[in-house]
Amino acid sequence: MRKIWRLMGQEQPRTLVLLCALTLAGAALSPDFLSPAFPRTRLSGSAVFQQAAAALPWLFTPAAWSLWHALGSMLVMAVLWQGALYAFPSLRVRQGGPAASLKIGGAVSLSISGGLIGQTGATEVGLLAALALGILAAASSLVRDFFDIDADQPAGLRTLPLLVGRDTAVSINMAAVTAAYLLAIFLLLQRIGMQERVLGLFGLTLGAHLHVMRQLGQDPSPTGARRAGRYVMLIFLGVTALYVAAQA
Repeated sequence: MRKIWRLMGQEQPRTLVLLCALTLAGAALSPDFLSPAFPRTRLSGSAVFQQAAAALPWLFTPAAWSLWHALGSMLVMAVLWQGALYAFPSLRVRQGGPAASLKIGGAVSLSISGGLIGQTGATEVGLLAALALGILAAASSLVRDFFDIDADQPAGLRTLPLLVGRDTAVSINMAAVTAAYLLAIFLLLQRIGMQERVLGLFGLTLGAHLHVMRQLGQDPSPTGARRAGRYVMLIFLGVTALYVAAQA
């Protein structure tokens, strides 16, 4: 039990909560989420669950069963993430440089995909959405590499600004952010008909994100970098919520 608590304490709880929330967001991208026509799975057809459904039918309606699948997906992704942190310490520190941010972006994509798959199947639009949000998460995570560049080099850290230069790193970040937004907007325009509203909302958030990165380029101090990090994380969470709401 002590080993389990130590394992769970290796990463800040907010990261784990975020990935669980993203798994639930992935489930919400499925057309089967909370549907009264949620299909019966092998697990729900087992004798144990059939007996439970007979005793507590309100807990095992099709819509409720969809929610149970979503919660199960969240638990699986939480265990996988903690296991990855245990096996790959570079996920928790900046020594991993850009690779650590790519792993975080991959974790976001996998969390969203896991929630989608847990709803009995993955859709092409949902998987591409997971890719777009994963790219955006990786770009947002890279902002932490600007926190204290002057101290990173003597410490031997290989962050993106040290590898390619501060200005180039900002440009790469902005290009990745733009690509993620364009993919997300394309998917939304293919799915729903509110083109002007979609372009307006996501164009506004893209402009805000790029503005934060431009400000970071002009003020590369640790204070400016930490402020930018807070802003891009808030923007990422807002964009994710908007995207899921628009798809739903």
